[in-house]
Amino acid sequence: HCCYINKTAPTEELLKTHDVWINGVRGDQSAVRKAMQVEQPAPHNTIRFHPMLDWTMKQIFAYIREHQLPRHPLDAKGYMSIGCEPCT
Repeated sequence: HCCYINKTAPTEELLKTHDVWINGVRGDQSAVRKAMQVEQPAPHNTIRFHPMLDWTMKQIFAYIREHQLPRHPLDAKGYMSIGCEPCT
Protein backbone atom coordinates (compact mmCIF):
# COMPACT_ATOMS: atom_id res chain seq x y z
CA HIS A 1 0.00 0.00 0.00
CA CYS A 2 2.96 2.29 0.72
CA CYS A 3 4.24 2.07 -2.87
CA TYR A 4 0.73 2.63 -4.23
CA ILE A 5 0.35 5.87 -2.22
CA ASN A 6 3.86 7.17 -2.87
CA LYS A 7 4.62 5.92 -6.40
CA THR A 8 1.69 4.44 -8.31
CA ALA A 9 -1.04 6.98 -7.58
CA PRO A 10 1.12 10.07 -8.32
CA THR A 11 2.49 8.43 -11.48
CA GLU A 12 -1.03 7.68 -12.73
CA GLU A 13 -1.87 11.39 -12.60
CA LEU A 14 1.35 12.37 -14.39
CA LEU A 15 0.82 9.82 -17.16
CA LYS A 16 -2.46 11.51 -18.06
CA THR A 17 -0.51 14.57 -19.25
CA HIS A 18 2.68 13.00 -20.71
CA ASP A 19 3.55 10.69 -23.60
CA VAL A 20 6.58 8.82 -22.25
CA TRP A 21 7.41 7.37 -18.84
CA ILE A 22 11.20 7.00 -18.48
CA ASN A 23 12.58 4.90 -15.65
CA GLY A 24 15.86 3.28 -14.67
CA VAL A 25 14.99 -0.38 -14.27
CA ARG A 26 17.65 -2.88 -15.28
CA GLY A 27 17.17 -6.47 -16.38
CA ASP A 28 19.80 -7.74 -13.95
CA GLN A 29 17.69 -6.60 -10.96
CA SER A 30 15.00 -9.31 -11.17
CA ALA A 31 13.43 -11.93 -13.42
CA VAL A 32 10.38 -9.70 -13.94
CA ARG A 33 12.57 -6.81 -15.08
CA LYS A 34 14.65 -9.10 -17.30
CA ALA A 35 11.44 -9.98 -19.19
CA MET A 36 10.64 -6.31 -19.87
CA GLN A 37 11.18 -4.64 -23.23
CA VAL A 38 13.01 -1.33 -23.78
CA GLU A 39 9.71 0.22 -24.88
CA GLN A 40 6.40 -1.02 -23.52
CA PRO A 41 2.82 0.24 -23.57
CA ALA A 42 1.88 2.05 -20.36
CA PRO A 43 -1.40 3.36 -18.92
CA HIS A 44 -3.18 6.33 -20.50
CA ASN A 45 -1.81 5.65 -24.00
CA THR A 46 1.80 6.35 -22.99
CA ILE A 47 5.06 4.51 -23.60
CA ARG A 48 7.20 3.18 -20.73
CA PHE A 49 10.85 3.57 -21.74
CA HIS A 50 13.67 1.65 -20.02
CA PRO A 51 16.91 3.10 -21.48
CA MET A 52 19.15 1.16 -19.05
CA LEU A 53 17.36 -2.19 -19.26
CA ASP A 54 20.38 -4.02 -20.67
CA TRP A 55 23.06 -2.21 -18.64
CA THR A 56 25.26 -4.26 -16.34
CA MET A 57 26.65 -3.17 -12.97
CA LYS A 58 30.01 -2.75 -14.69
CA GLN A 59 28.47 -0.31 -17.18
CA ILE A 60 26.70 1.58 -14.38
CA PHE A 61 29.97 2.06 -12.47
CA ALA A 62 31.82 3.06 -15.65
CA TYR A 63 29.15 5.68 -16.38
CA ILE A 64 29.40 7.01 -12.81
CA ARG A 65 33.18 7.32 -13.12
CA GLU A 66 33.11 8.83 -16.62
CA HIS A 67 30.61 11.53 -15.64
CA GLN A 68 31.99 12.01 -12.11
CA LEU A 69 28.57 11.49 -10.55
CA PRO A 70 28.22 11.62 -6.76
CA ARG A 71 27.56 8.32 -5.04
CA HIS A 72 24.53 7.72 -2.87
CA PRO A 73 25.53 7.21 0.81
CA LEU A 74 23.69 3.85 0.94
CA ASP A 75 25.81 2.54 -1.95
CA ALA A 76 28.81 2.35 0.39
CA LYS A 77 26.71 0.22 2.76
CA GLY A 78 26.11 -2.41 0.06
CA TYR A 79 22.60 -1.52 -1.11
CA MET A 80 22.16 -2.69 -4.71
CA SER A 81 18.92 -0.77 -5.30
CA ILE A 82 17.83 2.36 -3.49
CA GLY A 83 14.13 3.20 -3.25
CA CYS A 84 11.86 4.43 -0.52
CA GLU A 85 12.85 3.72 3.10
CA PRO A 86 10.53 0.70 3.70
CA CYS A 87 11.49 -0.96 0.40
CA THR A 88 15.23 -0.30 0.66
